[in-house]
Amino acid sequence: MLSFIWPERIATLFGAGLSPKAPGTVGSIAALPVVFLFSLSPDIAYLVLTFLVIIVGVLASEAYGKGEDNQEIVIDEFAGIMVTFFLVPHHWALWVLGF
Repeated sequence: MLSFIWPERIATLFGAGLSPKAPGTVGSIAALPVVFLFSLSPDIAYLVLTFLVIIVGVLASEAYGKGEDNQEIVIDEFAGIMVTFFLVPHHWALWVLGF
């Protein structure tokens, strides 16, 4: 179903999950600039984007991981960062705490 979108690219957050050390942390760090840009959009657009990331992430993870818990899959970190920073003001201390 998602083969035309490269499930491995989405599930690994375009390679961030392939890091040999702390792939989840690398995925979260990679997500921060994108989430910051998304947070500049209206709240409803941010929510729609968040739900799209969650839905596409679940589908890509299922296709890539084949039902197994694979450490390379870090799209969930991206979705988690999006949920965490919804309505959080742009202040570096709050973003450090959220991370």
